Amino acid sequence: MAHQPSAPDRRDIATAPHTGSAGHFLRQALAAYEAGLYQRAEVILRQIVEQRPDDASAWHLRGLTASRSGDLRHAVKHLLRAVESDKGNAAYCGALAEALSQLGRDADAVGPWQRAVDIDPENPAWRAGLAHCLLRQGRYGDAVPHFCAAAYAAPADAGLQAAYGYALQRLGSAAAAATQYRAALAIDPMLHVARLNLAAALRDTGDNEGAIAQCLQVLEHMPRSMTALNNLGAALCSLGRNDEAIRHLRVALQCEPENLTALHNMGVALTAAGAPREAETCLRKALILQPDSPDVHRSLANLMRTSGRIEEAAQHYRAVIDGQPLDFRSYGNLGLALLNLNRPLDAIAVYEKALALGPEQSDIRMSLGIAQLLVGDFANGWVNYDARWQGARAADWRPELRLPRWQGRTNAAENPPTVLVHAEQGFGDTVHFCRYLPLVAATGARVVFECQPPLASLMATLAMPAPSPDFRIIAPTDPALDADFHVPLLSLPTIFGTTLETIPAHVPYLSVPPAKSALWAADATIGEMKNALRIGLVWSGNPGRQDDHMRSCPVGALAPLFDVENVQFYGLAKEAPAANAAVVDLGPRLADFGDTAAVMGRLDLVISVDTASAHLAGALGRPVWVMLGFAADWRYLLDRDDSPWYPTMRLFRQDTSGDWLSVTRRIAGELRGVVLSR
Repeated sequence: MAHQPSAPDRRDIATAPHTGSAGHFLRQALAAYEAGLYQRAEVILRQIVEQRPDDASAWHLRGLTASRSGDLRHAVKHLLRAVESDKGNAAYCGALAEALSQLGRDADAVGPWQRAVDIDPENPAWRAGLAHCLLRQGRYGDAVPHFCAAAYAAPADAGLQAAYGYALQRLGSAAAAATQYRAALAIDPMLHVARLNLAAALRDTGDNEGAIAQCLQVLEHMPRSMTALNNLGAALCSLGRNDEAIRHLRVALQCEPENLTALHNMGVALTAAGAPREAETCLRKALILQPDSPDVHRSLANLMRTSGRIEEAAQHYRAVIDGQPLDFRSYGNLGLALLNLNRPLDAIAVYEKALALGPEQSDIRMSLGIAQLLVGDFANGWVNYDARWQGARAADWRPELRLPRWQGRTNAAENPPTVLVHAEQGFGDTVHFCRYLPLVAATGARVVFECQPPLASLMATLAMPAPSPDFRIIAPTDPALDADFHVPLLSLPTIFGTTLETIPAHVPYLSVPPAKSALWAADATIGEMKNALRIGLVWSGNPGRQDDHMRSCPVGALAPLFDVENVQFYGLAKEAPAANAAVVDLGPRLADFGDTAAVMGRLDLVISVDTASAHLAGALGRPVWVMLGFAADWRYLLDRDDSPWYPTMRLFRQDTSGDWLSVTRRIAGELRGVVLSR
């Protein structure tokens, strides 16, 4: 938003140090300039400067004349002579800066603009010119203070207010930018560019409803505005109103079938609407238009990942990183894709590269820890995994307590401290790592355990060392008890320096709650078939988990198990789809994990995918066979058919991604052998 140079003020000419014919000729040149007779003005001005080579006014007017004639190269040359002849004239500096900017030399224009500001700091035109010049160079941080001063001095300039908002927006200050856009629109409600930028700023602040309203206002006046249609589609998609988003984006693509932004937004909307084929078509069209677009590669990568095409997803995430080397989310997604491909060493290399660029990236460091644990590098893995509690997440757990973290030391000479251990993540994690609570108590500390209510009765059976006074269990919603320290449950392996050789793997460390044992002991549902194996079966996990499709076994793949004779299966999964008429479904009767433990106590074997039930069977010391996807969770390590965490556990892994049938066939063969040996 550059400022067009204006003609010199006649009062300046009248008081300039000209006498006789020189002043007369200068007035003639000015009249010719104002009449648009630029060639005549140039002839007169050339004669003046030949006679008076230091006449700043003549050089200034000659520069403006050349600029109006389109001869910017000579305009710069003449205006430079004007500035050299009169270094204290802000108007000459501003005119030179403007001509340099018109030549595309914004970097050279900064100096003259700054000189104009220094000479006449009260004139908002010079600050505005400097701010716009810096804005065009992407120097948003440098531009903002000049925009601020100029906007304050010229509050009725809608364009200036809008440009100030744009600089703030590019700096990431979306809320402040929205304020400036609103100020611009209060002055000029028809300034559509400000309204469109306001819509984008509102989207950045999460106010998608507000963004939609602004876009609709623009479309009332400009129904084919691509920016409005694109922003509207993106905002609707963010609200999950995918069908509406697709409708508006189709209008955009009818207007411009090869609009990159519209194709990309349509691909994102179709992905969210569950139309992966159409989404891929749009995204690949967008990629043809701009093969190095990080945004399009990122969206394609996400689509490939959700479609199970992990290798392709990894390729697109790499393309994103090539274009945006500091896009740490894509490093994280690439690392996850490599883990899904069972390539943890490659994932480690990606995470380490990201941390070399951004050591403060706690999510990346946590992911590095997971990959290191998967390959058995516990020494580094536990430490890096603990980064999950760094950054913003550190305040997620009872921020009002402000307790120090327990570091594992207890001074025997002092009163035993009370350590509040809090469960985190899923039920399986709590069952897995509650084995460390007796180790905390063994230091002499009093232990308070905050855990999920469905696990409370089971946690009360923990084999705590004697004496362990005041071992208490509370729920996350209970008032916090007085404590001296706190520690997340999954940080205890770090504190105790757990290695593969020192895993506390003594089982059982949990037992069936007595009340539950009595309840299920008399239950006739679990029959006593002669020579029949009684097997608990869990084939489905929590469908709300992002990776559940990788760990839950489709019902159809269970068929080989049901072909085994002399076996009775009992379904232990709550809210799982029906498996087979021969499966006795106990899921609806399992009120909590105490019930599940009691049922497991009456079974010969548990077969489960990677769920809390598998951990529970292992913690109870019950025989358990775990069906694992191709890329298993870190706690199952690599290439093992046993678990160092659970002595009674066997692992059955996929050989290729998604091949559950080969897993169930192997298990069926093993079951036949067990049946024959009874």
